[in-house]
Amino acid sequence: QLYTELSELQREYILKDGAGAEWWERALTLLIRITGSEYGFIGSIHEDARGRFMRTHAITNIAWDDATRRLYDESRARGMEFRNLDTLFGRVIADGRTLVSNDVEHDPRAHGRPSGHPPLRHFLGLACGQGEQMVGIVGLANRPNGYSPEIVADLESAAVVLAAVIHQTEAELKRVRVESRLQGVVDSTHDVIVSIDRHGIVLSVNPAIRSVFGYEPSECIGQNVAMLMNAHDRARHDGYIQHHLATGEARIIGKGREVLGRRKDGREVNIELTVWTNPSDPGQSFNGLLRDVTARVQNENRLREAAAELSTALALARAGRWELELSTNLFAFSDEFYKIFGTTAEQVGGHRLTTQDYVEKFVHPEDAGVVREEVARALASTATVYVRDIEHRFLDASGKVGYLAVGIRGSRDADGRLHTLFGVAQDVTSLREREQERQQMLEQSRAARDLAARVEELDRARVASGLLTECVTFLQRAISAPEGIEIISRYVARMYPEANIGIYTVVPEGEELSLHTDLTRYGDIRNPETIEATDCWALRSRSVYAVYEGGSYVPCRHCAARKQGVFLCAPVAGADRTLGLVTVAFPRDQFGDPAAGDNGRVMREVSRFETMAQSLSGAMSTIVLRESLQRLALVDELTGLPNRRAFMSNAARVVGRARRSREPVVAAIFDVDHFKSINDNFGHDEGDRVLRRLAEIATGTFRQEDLIGRLGGEEFGIVLVGEEAGVRKRLEALRSAIAGAAILRERPVTISIGYAVAAPGDPIALDALLKVADNALYKAKTGGRNRVMPEPADQAG
Repeated sequence: QLYTELSELQREYILKDGAGAEWWERALTLLIRITGSEYGFIGSIHEDARGRFMRTHAITNIAWDDATRRLYDESRARGMEFRNLDTLFGRVIADGRTLVSNDVEHDPRAHGRPSGHPPLRHFLGLACGQGEQMVGIVGLANRPNGYSPEIVADLESAAVVLAAVIHQTEAELKRVRVESRLQGVVDSTHDVIVSIDRHGIVLSVNPAIRSVFGYEPSECIGQNVAMLMNAHDRARHDGYIQHHLATGEARIIGKGREVLGRRKDGREVNIELTVWTNPSDPGQSFNGLLRDVTARVQNENRLREAAAELSTALALARAGRWELELSTNLFAFSDEFYKIFGTTAEQVGGHRLTTQDYVEKFVHPEDAGVVREEVARALASTATVYVRDIEHRFLDASGKVGYLAVGIRGSRDADGRLHTLFGVAQDVTSLREREQERQQMLEQSRAARDLAARVEELDRARVASGLLTECVTFLQRAISAPEGIEIISRYVARMYPEANIGIYTVVPEGEELSLHTDLTRYGDIRNPETIEATDCWALRSRSVYAVYEGGSYVPCRHCAARKQGVFLCAPVAGADRTLGLVTVAFPRDQFGDPAAGDNGRVMREVSRFETMAQSLSGAMSTIVLRESLQRLALVDELTGLPNRRAFMSNAARVVGRARRSREPVVAAIFDVDHFKSINDNFGHDEGDRVLRRLAEIATGTFRQEDLIGRLGGEEFGIVLVGEEAGVRKRLEALRSAIAGAAILRERPVTISIGYAVAAPGDPIALDALLKVADNALYKAKTGGRNRVMPEPADQAG
């Protein structure tokens, strides 16, 4: 079946004189069907500057997503190119021989598949041709049970047929491309290319005939070429051809000359004519190249006219022409040149001067070396075309200093020698004087801008200083470190209105800092939500740290300084601990170019930032010290609970609020049962640990709004707001939690609680209410301990 269908394909190829896309599709379908493969391709091998590659003639559509489907649809007609040869089919191309892989998944030559590519279990790469003569490849995939040597041998005949078709197809394409390029050259050239027979009849002519002579090609073919000639040459043309055929004498052939042609509209056109015998038909046909040189002839005429105009223009522009013959070291100058210096050739010794004479008579003494060095540079140059422009000062006849711009040109001859330099010299004195005036104005303007910028910077510094003073004043009145950080956040944002601000606070009992304030005024870089203390060099060194281009560049891990320009960090410290961090990022263009050493303002900004950091840390130290003193005065050092003084003060406020809201108030007192025996048997350190543990359990049992304090020794006070039933339940919960906790392993620890309730509107005082609770505590002790005992408030005496 394979041989039969291959013969049919060959027959169709011969009848249709070539292989189109449909032919290749049929060939691939045949091979897939005969072998039982799932998919495959047929491609030809090519090579360009980037190396060898394959272009498909036919390929199965195995697209697996939108992108590969679009690629298949777009490339199907012209063929898909595969340049990655680090694949199975690439090995076939590289080695020039057939390859079989019946276990692709474990084949080290496969190098995997693109994501989404259909499964590839078995692969046959059939070489069409051998070794360096390989012209194509057939790829087949996933034949059940793989590709046996017998299958490969059977397919060799298909490889031979396909190799021949690919070779012939590529050769035909190359021939068509060559002919197309040649025809394209002929059709696109601006010169007329005409072919005539021995009688002068036009056989062919390219489209350029339209623009040069005004004829359509169809109007010329079959006509005598004399139609393109002027009257003088037209009558003699046929006789000239016959004379050449009879004698072999060539007057134009192979020589070329300029003639006058005649356009369709009767106008004459200047033609450069070249004629040669057609090598494929010698003596029977001739080819001619007719180039329209009318523009060149007209340009030559205009150049002669322009030469006269140039002389006038040079005089008006105060410019003159010059030449320097290097072999004789002699300058030659035009009359216009001497007018620049207010003299004539006769007055200075003629039109020809040596380099030394020119320097002494015209060049400013301080610029004499410029001219001598330029002549020496020209002599030493190896450039084919020498082009230079220099400028030097000169002295005119009156001794006045001027400026001369000199254009220098020169080219080497066929032997590589530079004989002559030439050019134009122009008086640019007035231009340079205006340039100097402009430069002075620019410098004055720059100085004014610098002064304005400095004044603006001082104004910003003055405003920032005032805001810093105001900030410190508020910090001196702050009552807590968090309030101090909030004040700093508000004022730093105002001190640096154009910068990105990040302010962090230390997370209690942790090594992290959390973002308190994040202000982004430019760019899109956000401050991180949290940072480690080790992320910031300012926190490590406990001092201001600056990052900017042109300075020390070891960035903090939380800093994007390359994008932000200048980045400053300052720790906010209080006493012996860090409370927070202030970061300020300025735009790159706000400080000139620090990378180029223009960092004066950066240094001033860093100095002011250090002053701010010191002032803020000093004020925060006062707040921390004040908090510490308040804590010592109001907090029980052992348990961390409010001491008796703080408890009584806070309890009075709780009772007052409850009285205004007409809610019942409960005052309770509890202490540790047999606490003295704990101290006696286990020591005071263990007794202190018991008290701390009781404080932790009590704090975890009651609500945040309930008030707990240590009244002294092992005695604790509680003030609660609410109905007695709910309060009694919470007190019982406390007693039960302590009794069930393993506070001492050797023995249980229990407490006794006494409490008193003041009804809404009851005028009883706090001291009296606590006294009633103390009485209840006494009854709880005498009643057996480890219990909650109420006492009516009217027992307060």
